[in-house]
This record gives sequence, C-alpha cells and structure tokens, in this order.
Amino acid sequence: LAVLLRFIPEPTVLTIRFLSVIAGVLTLAPLLLLGVTSQGQRTQLVRIAGLWLLAAAPTIFSVYIHAQPIQLLLLTSGLALFWWSVQSPTQSRGSAVSRQWGIAVLSGVFFALAFGARKTSLAAGLPALSMLLLSTLPWRVRFRTLAWTVVGFLITFGGLTAEIWNWYGTPGVRYFLGVEVAGIDPNTTASPEERRSALINGVLPIFREGRPLLFLALIGLGAGVERFLSTIGERKFWSRIGWGIPLAITWFAGRFLLEHERSEHFAFGLWPFWLIMGATLAILAVSARESQPDDDHAFPQSRRAILSTAGIPLLWLAGIVLVYASWIKFTANYLAEFLPPLTLLAALGGAWLATEYRRRIPVLVLLGAFVTWGAYASARSGYVFEHTGTFDRLSLEHTAAQLRRQVPKDA
Repeated sequence: LAVLLRFIPEPTVLTIRFLSVIAGVLTLAPLLLLGVTSQGQRTQLVRIAGLWLLAAAPTIFSVYIHAQPIQLLLLTSGLALFWWSVQSPTQSRGSAVSRQWGIAVLSGVFFALAFGARKTSLAAGLPALSMLLLSTLPWRVRFRTLAWTVVGFLITFGGLTAEIWNWYGTPGVRYFLGVEVAGIDPNTTASPEERRSALINGVLPIFREGRPLLFLALIGLGAGVERFLSTIGERKFWSRIGWGIPLAITWFAGRFLLEHERSEHFAFGLWPFWLIMGATLAILAVSARESQPDDDHAFPQSRRAILSTAGIPLLWLAGIVLVYASWIKFTANYLAEFLPPLTLLAALGGAWLATEYRRRIPVLVLLGAFVTWGAYASARSGYVFEHTGTFDRLSLEHTAAQLRRQVPKDA
C-alpha cells in the first residue's frame, strides 16, 4: 500500500480511501482461513464470503481513512495463522515441523503489526487463548508454538519501536506504546455529558448500517448456545433457554434506539422493525427442530466444534468490549473492529437456518423478507442521510468545526 501511494502524484481523499477498501476486501482471505479451520463446510465458506463482501466490508464506517482496515487485515491474518498452527497435526519430518513453526512466527509478525496499527488489537488475546485451549495437539507442542509466535511478535515489534525511535525519539516511542496518549487526545478534556453523547453517536451507525449482519449474528449466538447446552444434559428442550441471550440483547437494543435514534433511519418505522425482529427470534427459539439434518449444511454437533465455531468469535467480541470499556473515547470508525467476529457468528446463524428450516419454505421466505427489509433500511440510512463518510456539505462543515476546536492555529 505504501508503494502504491508513492506512484500517486497527489493522493486525494478518494485514492487514500481506496486503500481502505482494498484492505477490507483482502481481509476476506484470513476470514476464510478461520472458516476452514473452525467451521470446515464449503457452503459455510460461501456464507462467510457473501456476508463479508455484501453486509460487513461495504459499511461506511469500515472505509474511513483510519487505521482500522489495515488493523483488521493484519489482526485477522494473525489469528487465522495462529489457529492454523495449533490445529495442524504434528509430523516427525523436519520440514513439516519447520513449516508449522514458521506459520507460528508469521502469526506473531502479523500480531505485532496489528498492535502497531492500533493498541485495541489486544482484544485478540481472548480468542487466541481459546484457540490454544481448544487445540488437540499435546501441550508441549502448543507451548512451543506459542513461544515461536511470541518470538515473531517481539522481533517485529522491536523493529517497529527502533524505527520510530530513530525518527521521533523518546516521545514518539512513548506515544507508539500508548503511554500518556490520554493526555494528548483532546477528547479527554470533554465533560462526562459530552463523552456520553459522543459514545451514543459512535454506536448508532452499527444499528443503522449493519442490521442484516446483526440479525444473523444473533441467530448464530442463540443457536450456538442452544447446541452447546444440549450437549450437557439429557433433556434437550431446556437448552432453548440459550435464546434468552439474543432476545435480551434485542430488547435492550430496542430501548436504546427508541431513546436515541431517529425512526426514519429504519424505513417504515423503528419500533415495528425491532418488534418483528424480537418476535422472529422468539419463534425460532420455540419452534420444532429438524430431525434429519442435511450434511451439506451441517451445523456443528460436538461440544468442541461449537466452542470453536461460536466461542472464538464471541470471545473476540468480548475482548473488544473489554478494551473499549476502559478506552478514552469511542467513535464510529471503531465499529469496524466488531465486523469480523460478527461475520463469523452471522455465518453460523446462516448454517443453522439452512440446517433446521431448509424444508420450511414459508419460514425461509419470511426470514428473507425481513433480512431484505433490514438491508434496504441499512443502505438507505448509509447513503441518504447525513454521515461523515458521505462527505456531503453538512458533514464537512461538522468536521471543519471539530478541527477548528481541536487543532491549534499554529500547528
């Protein structure tokens, strides 16, 4: 990307944003690698590709001129390679062992580059830990693989730190390591009310532009918890209580949106959309299950398979939430970091629907109509209403006003 910029005589906002688009499209490759190692089904890889390219990557807040697109490409690559390295069976041949350890070192390199791009890459610690625990390799091999990953991380991060020190000295290194960043960021001087308003405005775009992805991810969450609980006890119906989690999320999200969102963003009304969404999830929770699942759309059955397909993206999301819970601010471009794990969960929800409802055409038609409604409303909200990413006059004036407040005239 840096080489490409050197061949552009006068980089513009459009050309630089195009780099974000390229990074977003390239992120599909490590996402598919995660799908191969954790979910396996060929049809599931098609779902991941479709959801990422049609519902996740095109969202406006994912193509801002920020570090997030590059960070996601690097971080997802690191996780995919690490998951691959701890899943590959050990072989006695030296070339096979060297290749496995080489993949582990490369994953550490990607982790270091992602952390250099954004410190919120620390969120990958939880899914990486779960990958290490879910591996079937002997513990001696797991720790050795982890050690090679750390070696790759330290070498790369040390090189980045040395280069920054060479250019900017000690202050640059302190800023790169995240030391005293809070004192530099002008948002830290804002009042609690201003921070709360900024947080609300930063969260709202995910509901405006990511509705189909969120809906399918909630289905994946409910189905994953249900299947996991069904592997614990003999009475299967009690496992349906797992659907209480996505229903509770839907209820709280609906209350939040009714208080802070404009209904025109939802095309035909806000409360009807979330009422139908909650009713749909409730119907899916109590309806009968397919007795003979189709192998082409097989939903994970074993406890370990469920933990890898649903647990890894859930822990990834949990890590992001924990990091931002103590962060100094939250703006809309940060939402892009939630998209890869949401895509994996949404693909799991699609697999469950294909498994349980492939013979119930009316239900699939209704679900398709609801998802289409959400997709239309998301596209309409993203490209019709004022948004920083659209670069219309109002958003440009708002950005200019922020610059005047935050950037000194002699800077």
